[in-house]
Amino acid sequence: MNNSIKHSLEEIKTPAGAEERMQQKIETALGGPMREMRVILEPKKSVLRPVLAVAAVIALCFLGILGLRQLRPADPAAIGPAAQPVTAELQQPENVALTLPTLPYLLENNEGNNATSYPYVIHTPSATWYLSAEDMASQGEEAFFSGLEQLLQNQETDFAEARDYLAPYLQEEILPIDIYTDFCGHAEESATYGAYYNANRREIRLFHDWDQAGYALLHEYVHYLTMSCSPRPGSATLFNEGVAEYVSCFACENRMMRASISSASAEELDFARRIGIWDEEADSVDLDRWYLYMAEKSRDPAIVGTKYTAVSGGLITRTEKINENPSFGNVSYYELGAMFAYLVDAYGEDAVFGNWDKKLTDLPELFGKDFTGLYWDWLDWNRAQRESLGITMG
Repeated sequence: MNNSIKHSLEEIKTPAGAEERMQQKIETALGGPMREMRVILEPKKSVLRPVLAVAAVIALCFLGILGLRQLRPADPAAIGPAAQPVTAELQQPENVALTLPTLPYLLENNEGNNATSYPYVIHTPSATWYLSAEDMASQGEEAFFSGLEQLLQNQETDFAEARDYLAPYLQEEILPIDIYTDFCGHAEESATYGAYYNANRREIRLFHDWDQAGYALLHEYVHYLTMSCSPRPGSATLFNEGVAEYVSCFACENRMMRASISSASAEELDFARRIGIWDEEADSVDLDRWYLYMAEKSRDPAIVGTKYTAVSGGLITRTEKINENPSFGNVSYYELGAMFAYLVDAYGEDAVFGNWDKKLTDLPELFGKDFTGLYWDWLDWNRAQRESLGITMG
């Protein structure tokens, strides 16, 4: 997963009432920064195609939270579908003066030619992390490593779950992915996106902060799997984005995302419970319910006039005409993610994941209808699902 707007969100003004605050945050979420960009999907210059993930990256409704390949170890081992995290005490490099938090993996000095910019690396079974010196200085080492520590608690489990789920459609050997922190935004794409997967260099870059990273990372990793680890790599924006949204927010638990949106005020929690999107057992938003709610909320007349990131990658204003004539170029990421949940439910996993190399123009052959026809079928399905789960539009 990967897609959508400039990273500065307008400041959320909070009215006196909690419900009004929630409404405003929902509207802001529809126009939040994109989670990512994938090179192949929406060509940047002549080669790249930013396929970013999602209109609601950092400003999740009731939470008020905001959204060159180097030195891979020689002979990296392929990852098994259910690789589990390694637990080891953090060993502090000799040139690190400050006490770092305990991490589940070894923090190592980077011996590669990019060591000046990325002095430390961490190897997990599924990834090699390159940690930016400038990011550490900007956030402060204590805050930087605390955020990294939280993400690493869940990264391997989430990545393994996505691999397991998509295993029938992937090649046997899946190498670790390179992940770079770029919170200070040196990559050109950081001016537009929250994170991206570069299919040419097979790397993920994370922008903004650890909350954004937790929200976006599994979506990006799914892009890596579908675009670079499949006998039939995905190349069409529709399927790449839709599959990444569905797998990361419906099929998988996505503990990283849940952890990144886990703090909420008592009023916001009460609102989430009342509309039926809070998972009491997990003490977090239920991602399936959240998407069903936000997908339908994207069509709310109250949202007309609000800017949001469309799946096509553009920042556009929601209009009544869009609600009347939805197309792939103007729907939100919430809508596309929920649409793919409908397609899987109605046509089966093979029909969806077995065709992720197909294009928008192939939909009538695959499903008997074009995008707009499938959209109206999805909307009926979404409303029925929402109502059966007791989710109110609030």
